[in-house]
Amino acid sequence: MTDLSPHQVCNKCHEMKPWSAFSKHTIKKNGLRQTCRPCVKQCNEISQYFAKHYQENKDRILQHQARYYQKNKFRINERTKLYQQKNGKKNYQKNKSKILSRQKEYKQKNKDRFKQRHKLYYQKNKARIYQYLKNKKQIDFNFKLKHVLRSRIHNALKSKCATKDLRTIELLGCSISNFRAHIEKQFVAGMSWETHGNYGWHLVYFVLYFFQQECVLCLHHCICINNTHTHTHTHLHTYSRTISSRAQALI
Repeated sequence: MTDLSPHQVCNKCHEMKPWSAFSKHTIKKNGLRQTCRPCVKQCNEISQYFAKHYQENKDRILQHQARYYQKNKFRINERTKLYQQKNGKKNYQKNKSKILSRQKEYKQKNKDRFKQRHKLYYQKNKARIYQYLKNKKQIDFNFKLKHVLRSRIHNALKSKCATKDLRTIELLGCSISNFRAHIEKQFVAGMSWETHGNYGWHLVYFVLYFFQQECVLCLHHCICINNTHTHTHTHLHTYSRTISSRAQALI
């Protein structure tokens, strides 16, 4: 007697089999898996075998993989680089939220580990990092300005054992380019980005100074663009005696 029930081809053994030989899968168009039950069972047995084999020989397998990587390091890195150039950006944009969420979760779980690793890296490369920052600030004034802002906020928060939840740019309320233009409008004779520093001119924040001296205030008001002014080194000492009272007036 001929079997007239619906059939489909298994994508593993490539045999035509009745629908009763396939498990249900609601996502598929016909509601069935594309692999028949015997093939699925065989694949599971193979997976279990390899999983057991890996656990029993884990150290030996990892050593072999490490030796293979060292022997073929250049070829593997080149292949990975080419793949990232071709597909990395597309894959990242496609799974951006998922990737960022996973990275954030991983960093939260391993916060102490990241902190220790960064600390060790800084101690090991302190001179190189210092030289890089010094050179970068000499040629990129936007970078220098951002670095100054971050340092001032960090010192103010550290003095009060506080933390910030927003990025420096968000606290500032504008881009670094616009902030730089705002500062340059206050330049007088002899002021330039080359003369910014210990014996040149300085950025002064009325409320940020008060924040450091008296109490913890809303950082957005402390670091906003309208609260930032320039003063020369010779005027700074006289100015500092009256800054607390002027800061109080701005609160």
